[in-house]
Amino acid sequence: MAAAASQTLFPEIKWAQRKDRVFITIELADFENHKIDLNAEGQLKFQAESHGHTYAFDFALFEEVNMDESKWNTKGRNIILNIVKKDEDASYWPRLTKEKIKNTHIQADWSKWVDEDEEDEAKPLGDDWNQDNMNAFGGGGMPGMGGMGGMDGGDSDDEEEEEEHEHVHGEHCDHGHEQEGAEKNADLGDLDKEEEAQ
Repeated sequence: MAAAASQTLFPEIKWAQRKDRVFITIELADFENHKIDLNAEGQLKFQAESHGHTYAFDFALFEEVNMDESKWNTKGRNIILNIVKKDEDASYWPRLTKEKIKNTHIQADWSKWVDEDEEDEAKPLGDDWNQDNMNAFGGGGMPGMGGMGGMDGGDSDDEEEEEEHEHVHGEHCDHGHEQEGAEKNADLGDLDKEEEAQ
């Protein structure tokens, strides 16, 4: 296990954009202890743990960003970044990163992608977010985003229900949730009893 912990892996990233912003989804199941950092020059850093592995990246985005308007959120299995470009009237970025590198872990998010000449007819990116659950980059908690380690804070009830449908944790659960304590297991036990009663 020590060898696995020392190896840092690059998480799967999907991205899409509009003229004024970039939308990045970091796909990582059961993550905890996540840290996200972004500066005005566009340097984006991420680190989290999942199933005994450390996932991380540190790269410069294609251009500078607007820190005050950029936000991030956790949603189900994903961490979602809504990064506003500093020059909101510029052309589309040709790639996500400043360096022209090929990384198979960074893919276009075709479900959100719109060509630049079709942007006027497209639904604005990020409109489906619950703004109440979004977090600002920077501020007092950096790095580590102000005590938002793991999935413990900022999740809505809808997201918790969404996760319950993906996987119900119980006595036969074998992927490392036993440390979450008896209280959570008791809550799930109550939920099972309510479902049986219905």
